[in-house]
Amino acid sequence: MGEELQVIVQQNPGVVKWNFEQLKANLTEMMSSYETMVYDENSIVTARHDLAGLRKLRGAVEDKRKEIRRKCLEPYSIIEGQAKELTALIDKPIVVIDEQVKAYEDARRKERRDAITAYMAEVFSDLPANIGNRLQGKIYSPAWENASTPKKNWMDVITAAHDHTVNELDIIGNVDEDFRDMAMEAYGNDLSLADAIQKVNELQRQREIIRKREQERQEAEARRREAEEKARQEREVAIKAAQETPVQAVESPKPEPVKAEQNIPNPVQALPQSAQVQPAKAQDGTAEKVLRIRGNENQIACIMNFIKYVGADYEVVSNSHNEQAV
Repeated sequence: MGEELQVIVQQNPGVVKWNFEQLKANLTEMMSSYETMVYDENSIVTARHDLAGLRKLRGAVEDKRKEIRRKCLEPYSIIEGQAKELTALIDKPIVVIDEQVKAYEDARRKERRDAITAYMAEVFSDLPANIGNRLQGKIYSPAWENASTPKKNWMDVITAAHDHTVNELDIIGNVDEDFRDMAMEAYGNDLSLADAIQKVNELQRQREIIRKREQERQEAEARRREAEEKARQEREVAIKAAQETPVQAVESPKPEPVKAEQNIPNPVQALPQSAQVQPAKAQDGTAEKVLRIRGNENQIACIMNFIKYVGADYEVVSNSHNEQAV
């Protein structure tokens, strides 16, 4: 740039004189009388007249002030227009040079940004792709692109972030294999080890609840099967005992009368000791069969006593001389 230009102004401020002191003295005396004035309903017309007069006086002072201001600013308005014309001439090269400076700065920042990104890609290459990308966006600082920021500063931050992430991934790698993938997914959302551990704890609680419920279901199923097996064995023993009960041969189609019920032998006591069983307990799920029994009174009484003994229900639907049904 050539010889430095200087703005040289010769200014003779205008001097305005008016009777300020006289006006101030007169107004001070005049206004003091109004400050102590009290108006009533008989003098309200006077109050309105005084108010209008004071407002008119105030307007006259303001009008004179504005008139003087306009005259004082007339020389400035000429200088203002000329100054704007000069600044417009200067603005043209400013725009051209500023665009070049910005282009250079943008190119320099891009070069620094590319160098930072390349270094991150190299350092984070051993991390899972999604973790490396998330880590890059989390730690990147636009201040690294400034020319005043030393290269060592951002290199140290990137290396420390990588080592910290590797340690956290090692911790996640040691959790239960069943939960490892979901823990990694939770960690990848915001690279928060606390979130990943919380996810693992939540999954472990859910698994424990499921395991406990399954154990209770299996125990209930085992009890049910055990009860069914016990009932089946008792039925088999009862049936076998009934089949082995000796039945007297019928010599005559006519039944022999039974004198007394106490003379009827107990069919269970008549069984061999090895064939005797305890009364069967009633089980869930009963079935109904109709049996037709033909025999003498003693035989029928033995059979009915056995039915009572094993705990079964029966109903006599026919009681003819030659026919019994239970």
